[in-house]
Parts: sequence; structure tokens; C-alpha cells
Amino acid sequence: MMTMTACHRAGLESAPHRQSRMRKTSLTLTRGFECGLLLLMIIVAGARPTSAQSSSWPGLPATNPPGITYTLTLETPGPFREMEMIAGTLNFQLDGAEADREAAGDIWGFGGLLVDPRPDLPGSPSPSCFDAEPFCRFRMTSWDAMGGITDGRSFRERSPSEILITKHIKALPPGEYRVAALAQKQVVIGKHQGATIYGVPSPPVYAVSNTVRVRIVPATEAWVQTTASQARATIMELSSPVEYAQYEKRNRAVHQLALLDGPAAWRIQLASAGEANGMVISRMADTQQPAALCELLQQRISMPEQHVGGQYLNAMGTVCSRAHLPPAPTDPGAAARPSPEQVEHLRQSIAYSRSLHETYGGRLLHSLNLKSPKAQLAGLEALLLISGLYREPNPTEGRPNWYDSLPAEFARLLPALPDPRQMDILSSFVEAFPGFAWVPVLEEELGRWTRDTRNDIGVTFRLLFALDPNRASRLVAAEVNKPESWVSPAVIALVSKDTLGMNDEALVSALEEDISKGSWHRVPWLYHAVARFASAEMLPRVKAVYAHTPAPCNVELLAYFARVDPEHAAGMLPAMTSTVEGQRGPQDSATPELFCRGHVLSRLPAIHISPVVERYLIAHLNQPSVHLKAEAALSLRLYGSAKAEEALTAAFRYFHQYWKGRKEELEANREGVRLEATLIESIGRGRAWHIDAARLEALGALCISDDCRAMAERLLAELQQPIEVHVYASLRSFQGWVGPVVGLGSMADMAQHLRLLPRGTRVKINAHGKDSDALRQQLENIAAAQGLVLQSP
Repeated sequence: MMTMTACHRAGLESAPHRQSRMRKTSLTLTRGFECGLLLLMIIVAGARPTSAQSSSWPGLPATNPPGITYTLTLETPGPFREMEMIAGTLNFQLDGAEADREAAGDIWGFGGLLVDPRPDLPGSPSPSCFDAEPFCRFRMTSWDAMGGITDGRSFRERSPSEILITKHIKALPPGEYRVAALAQKQVVIGKHQGATIYGVPSPPVYAVSNTVRVRIVPATEAWVQTTASQARATIMELSSPVEYAQYEKRNRAVHQLALLDGPAAWRIQLASAGEANGMVISRMADTQQPAALCELLQQRISMPEQHVGGQYLNAMGTVCSRAHLPPAPTDPGAAARPSPEQVEHLRQSIAYSRSLHETYGGRLLHSLNLKSPKAQLAGLEALLLISGLYREPNPTEGRPNWYDSLPAEFARLLPALPDPRQMDILSSFVEAFPGFAWVPVLEEELGRWTRDTRNDIGVTFRLLFALDPNRASRLVAAEVNKPESWVSPAVIALVSKDTLGMNDEALVSALEEDISKGSWHRVPWLYHAVARFASAEMLPRVKAVYAHTPAPCNVELLAYFARVDPEHAAGMLPAMTSTVEGQRGPQDSATPELFCRGHVLSRLPAIHISPVVERYLIAHLNQPSVHLKAEAALSLRLYGSAKAEEALTAAFRYFHQYWKGRKEELEANREGVRLEATLIESIGRGRAWHIDAARLEALGALCISDDCRAMAERLLAELQQPIEVHVYASLRSFQGWVGPVVGLGSMADMAQHLRLLPRGTRVKINAHGKDSDALRQQLENIAAAQGLVLQSP
């Protein structure tokens, strides 16, 4: 089923609602799936209301349920030209008994718009109507019984809501149309991870808005050209929007430009591809003139000014397939085997796609040197994506003739690619083409480093270290002696003291020199090296350096003290936990002391964790600052020992006692709501312990806020057996998770957590990326030794 409240956000909700939604990340499970379903809707234009609700829509109610007020209005009165953007407003209000029923759980959702007479849109790639009625209306058909997930906000709570009517139907032919809006009742059918699942009752219950009349007139060539030029000017002006209103203005321009379907507008659309991040291009695929557009797309690939990215190639494949292949045969149904006609159509589609890749992929690759760096990056990313279709486990035969030359061309263009995207695409190419000679390319990248370089050189070094650790070690040893070095804290985390080639005297002398120049932290890697490698013999000198640092929260030196002299560190850290009454939430970052403490809470445990550091974190669970409590809880979840679970549970129970019976007051205190959710999430996702479902369920019952309850339900779902175990490894990173425990950074971390699971626990192990088979085998061996029951993925 398609619920309004999840997908309505795509085009109907107001700015405050969208901003609120963007802050709620816990309910995103099916947003993309649900919103994609909206693209099937028939949505058409409405004008200013000219009449009350009409009873002349066959099969729909002549009278709405009592207490419903539902109106459709237009932003401008019209008349409208073909291909002109039409924006409107929907307002749905309830009172009386219907409002009471919604408060009890049932809600009303947006149900589409009606248009009469049925528009004739020849050449449209998909049906514009789904009913045999004389008018068009959206019908949920088989999706009715599937249900949908929502946060429970109804159509009424989102009213009045903007709708870009022509976002879902490209254009209405010239003529007179009647238009009305539908609302549809939805009833609660279950819960899923804290979200409510709604379904459509049987029979469906509708409400119909006022009926209005809309007049569409022909568009002139001059109007099309002027409108397209104005839309492109807006897109280019707002190529990097920073405010919500700017996003909205740019998106409207993109939408208007996409509606204009003809050669004059196409050229302007294609010229806007880079500024609109491909949105304009992807909207061109439903053209009613696929043959003409296919030819134009192919012609422009090699043009220096044309931005050709993944959206461009995808749109070209769709458009050209529509132009040169017969329509796909009718689906015989899920239970039937594909017909011979369907098998043949699939074969033709694959062969045609390969021919496009062969011809136009090569044309794009050989024209990249003529394009701008931004367009080069987009083209390389698109070609990298296509090349993945021809790599193992796919057979090597049938690869495009440009495949083998792609990594060399990328290496040649790499220096000119825009920062900071260089590192992302570099690591992707190294992973995709392991047989290429990447070490010289990586060394050249390190050699181009300057202080102004925005890239994190640690990514380049991690790749080099994975490919040739001996060469990487020699480069580090040579680099640390230079006045300005690309060595960074990320590099220090990968090397040993012997690799660094600096003894205690050299490390601390360099530290003293940095302080003496008054340029504290000018060499960040040096402080990390002292934290990791300097011996206890250097303690007096490091203490002297610390006493002269401009800021009291030098996290790296505090980590050194915690490692070599816990007693000294214990004497320093409590001095930083003095309470500052009256400081809460947003003010935390505005006071130097609290900012410093927040900095230490988040970064110190990542460098060094020990009993003294853990006690420091636990002490902050009792501080008045909510911000510091949350920082401490997160660090305990990531770095704390099993003892941290007891402290987090105690803090959570105290929170419950403090706010018990005051839910409304808590809901008004958003920082308190976030803290409660952070506490229970930290308990459920702790890396050093395993919390069973029964205990987590008991804690979830103590939740005051809905956010906390939703988090508890999500954690419980992730603890359901078989527990999902995933690992993804690449040359630059290792990511693992065991049930709710995420962010495990090594095989040792994963093994440690698997050993916390009770014997007999059912687990499902999945491995992805580099050496996935070997990783899966290691995890299966660990699980078997622990007495866990393996279930096939």
C-alpha cells in the first residue's frame, strides 16, 4: 500500500515539515521504495475552486464524511500552456467525530487527483491512467494489501501542502479539464521498529475535494525558448544552493525545464546537466519523441561543453531502447515462467545495451581530455560504473574495447580532477583494477601534496600501504624529516614506531621546537606520534610542553599521560569535570571549558582508552550538561569496557525516574528526548557487551519519549535471530557489524563480539568486497568455535 505520510514529503509538505523530517533519521526504512511508488500516480492540474464537491465522479462518494473540509487551489489561475509547470495547494482539515477517530489511530492520506476527460498522451512510456472510467484517477491496485510505514502524521497535519502537479504528468494536451483531489482513509494494521504500518480498509473510503476547471492552451515556440532559458539561468545561479528556499527555487526550475519536450528545450536541458547534478537529464527519459532525443544525446557525448555523467548515460540507454526496440511483452504474472517473447526481448535489450556501452563509452572516454575537470570526474565515474558490468564474476569476453585503457586514462587525468573527490574515485579505481600499476600513481599523488591540499592524504597512503607496505614505510621515514610533510594523524595510526624512524629524543625535541615557535599544533601528526610512541622517560619534558600549550585540552598529550602515567592523568582529568550550572545543550559549544571537555570526551578514548579514561567518561553521565552526557554515552558505547553497560543502564534508569509521568514536558525538551534515545542506543549497540532481547525489552518499557521507544524497537528487531553479521572490506577500510553493534573496524573486533553471543545463537554471516570468501570463512570458523548456529545467507 502507498501511504501518504511517508511519500507526501516528496512534493506536498511544507518547509517546516521537511526540516523536521530531515532531523528524524530513525524512520527512513522504506522512504525510497514508497516515494518511488508515487511516480505511478496520475496527478493533474487544478485551478481556483469554482464549485463545491461534485457528485459527478462515478464510483466515488457524492458526499464526504461529516467534518471533512478538502480544497484544491492553484498557485496561479491560468490558463496554462502545454508543458507549463503547474503548482497547487491542498488543504485537508478535520473536526468533530472524524477528528476524534484520527486521534484514536486512523488517519487520512493523500489519494491522488482526478482529471476528466482522460488525456491522450501518445508516445508516453507508461500508462497515464489505470482505470477504465471516463476520467483518470490514481488507483492503489495490488499495493493496497502490502501496507506502508509512516511516522503517523496525517494529511491534516501537513496541510496546507504544496504540490507540483506536473511533476507526475508531463503535460496535458490543449483543452478544458475538470480536476478534483482524492483523500483516502488509512487504518492501523501493525507496528514495525517503532513506526506505524497503515493499510487501506476494504472497501476503500475516499473523500473528494472541490471540482475545478482548468484550461490548457497551445505553447508557442517563442514561449518554450524563453521559459527554457529562464529556467537554465535559475539553475546556474543556484548551482550550489545553501538555503531551503534556494533548493526549492532550483528544483522548480529543473521541473519546468524537464517539462519542455522538444529540440530547442533539449539543448538547453543538456547544457544544464552539470549545474543540476543530473536531475534535468534523468527527467528527460519519458520524452514523447524518443528517436529524435536519442540521436541528439548520442551526438553530444563528444562535445567539449557537454557534461556526461551516469544520469546522462542511463537516460540515453532508456530513450534509445524505446526508440529502437519493440515494447516489452506483457508480464504474464509472478507465478508464470517468462514467455519466449519476453526471453527474446531481454536478450535484445542486453545486446543493445552492450552495443551502446561499446560505442558511446569509448567515445566518452576519448573525449574526456577536452572537457572541464568537473565533467571529467562525472564521465570517469560513469565509465567506472559501466565497467563493473564486465568484471568478475562476469566473464572477461565481451568487454568493451575501451575497458583496458580506462585506468590509464584515469591516472592521466587524476591531477586535474576537483578536490576533494579525487580520493574517493582514486580508491574506487584502485579497487576495480587491481592489476594496474597504481604504486607510481599514488606516489605522484603524495608528491603533489601541499598545505593547501584539501584531500586527506591518509586515504592515498592507506592505499599505498595496502599495495606495497615496505615502500610506504620508506616514504614515511623520509617524509617526517621534511619541514612540511604530508604525514597526518591518519598515517600515524597505520605505522609503528620503528617505521616512523624517530626515537624518544627526536619525537619530544620536535614537540618542544613546535611549542617554542609559538605555532602549537602546526604539525598535528607529531602530537599523535607522542601519544602513541613516546616512553614514560619523556614524562617530565612532555609535562613541560603541556604546561605551555595555548589550550588546556590537548587531547593527544592527555592520551600520552593516560598511557604512561595513569595516576598523573587521574589527577588532571577530574579537574576538568567541575560542573558549570546553567549550561545546557546549545550553550555547551559556546563556552571554552565545556567545548574543551566535549572535545576530550569524544577524541581522547579514540586515541587511548584505559580504566582512568573510562572513569572520566562515566563521571560525565552525571553532569548537568546534556551535551556532555550524550558525548560520554557515545564514547562508552564505542570504547568502554563491559563495566560501562552498568553505568549507562544506571543513567538510563535515573532518566526514567526523573521524567516519569512528564512525557509532554519531555517532548517539549528536544535535547532531553535526544539524550534518552542516545542512552538506550548506547546500551543496545555497545561493542564490549551483548545485551539480550529480554533485558533490552525491559529497558524499552521504561522509555518516556516516542523516539526512545522507536529506538528500542529497532534494536530489538536487530536482535531477532538469526542475528545478521556483515563485513565489508576494501583496500581503504574495514566495516563490520553484528546485529545492532555497528562500526566494528577489524576482524579482531568482530571476533570479540561474536564470542559474546550465547552458545546456540543463530547467526547469518554475509561478506562483501575484497576477499569476501576468506572473510566469510574466518567468521564461520569463529562462530563454530563459539557454538553458534550458522544459517545460510
